Amino acid sequence: MADVIQTPDPFLDALHALGPAVKGYLSRMMRNPMDAEDVWQETQLAAVRGRDQLRDVEKLRGWVYGIARNCAKEALRKRLPVGDDASDLDDAVEALARGPKTWWRRTSNKSTLRDLIDELPLDLKTLVVLRVDRELDWEEVAEAFAEELGTTRTGKPMTAANARKMYDRVTDELRDEMRARGLRRTPWSSSCSATSCSRARARSTSGR
Repeated sequence: MADVIQTPDPFLDALHALGPAVKGYLSRMMRNPMDAEDVWQETQLAAVRGRDQLRDVEKLRGWVYGIARNCAKEALRKRLPVGDDASDLDDAVEALARGPKTWWRRTSNKSTLRDLIDELPLDLKTLVVLRVDRELDWEEVAEAFAEELGTTRTGKPMTAANARKMYDRVTDELRDEMRARGLRRTPWSSSCSATSCSRARARSTSGR
């Protein structure tokens, strides 16, 4: 019997290559490595089933993160009270538009920047994590949010410019909260590039 020859599938190869990075993101969202692994499995299934919906192969990374975000939100909705971390982007946008918002618990002054980010509503947390930790560019960030919404309730598409404006608002609030707690300034600015953010974090970590 002739050996079965499997045809290479570039889509699956690219999807699997994204696995470690996407699972890192999901670990931040789910706060549990085992849950993150389960959500990654759901993400892969959803990506394979919806591969024909990928509009541009160059946007694969942002598209997969968008699916992962949706799968994480669905998993959180099954275990958390309505209105907790499984928030909607539109609600987060409206909250930001109303002015400064205290997302953070005041039980301790020893919180770190990571703790404050973890207390953000899920969609705002996703925005910061994808940009800073995962180092997606603005087009990829916009693609991650476009997967579910397409457009927001206002009818405006999620663009790179919109994503950056939201990010600037959130990081401004993070800096204000850190100053209020007597914590040092964030090691990244609201307008830094992925490369300069990475270098700033490296300098901060090394203490130089």
